[in-house]
Amino acid sequence: GGGGGGGLVVYSCEDGSVRAVDPRTGGEAWVLRHEQRLGLLQSWVAGGGGAWLAAGSSTGHVALWDVRYSLRLSSWREPARGRILSMAYASQPAAPAGSAAAGPLLLLGGASGLTSGWVLGEAIPRPALVLQPAGIPDAAADAAAAPPLDASSADAAGPPAPTDGSRGVRALLSSCDGSSMLTASTDMAVRCWRPRLPAGGHNCITLGGGADGAAQPSASARVLPSGALVL
Repeated sequence: GGGGGGGLVVYSCEDGSVRAVDPRTGGEAWVLRHEQRLGLLQSWVAGGGGAWLAAGSSTGHVALWDVRYSLRLSSWREPARGRILSMAYASQPAAPAGSAAAGPLLLLGGASGLTSGWVLGEAIPRPALVLQPAGIPDAAADAAAAPPLDASSADAAGPPAPTDGSRGVRALLSSCDGSSMLTASTDMAVRCWRPRLPAGGHNCITLGGGADGAAQPSASARVLPSGALVL
């Protein structure tokens, strides 16, 4: 279960649906349908005062609904096709330094250890930010910032990308303006990211996982040709 806005309890089912129960009445508030073949919905986040909800699946699919009408607004598959373990939302982010981000940002924490940020409010969601912990190859981060896969395509129905799961991002938080983000991973580390600092600044602090907690410049901070910022 989890919070979905408006005092509701939200949970996902093996049939692919997401459901909300009003604990005050015990009745079902709404049901959102999702194709079971696209994977089990394992994480979700609400926004707009509970007016919409986004959910991520075990095969890297993302769906965005207007819960007032049980209407799916958009769906896509993140390009790395990895399991989505956690999600967060920055409702009024300023553009990270050097990036082309603009608009609300949906954050996806993956089993690979990467976190990707997607700009909402456009016809096609656009990757604008990738948080890349030390030790993860640049190629993997670049792949996470590629354009999304069409949820209805043959590629979208394929198996998830393999991962050893040793770095999976299990918890994810963001400030409303996107200036600070926290990720907690299965490598026993909590990382504080500050995307709005200039590339090469002290934009990642790592606690646990063998780190000493010192603020270290991100060695891989760069802006891709698409405008996405990789930290």
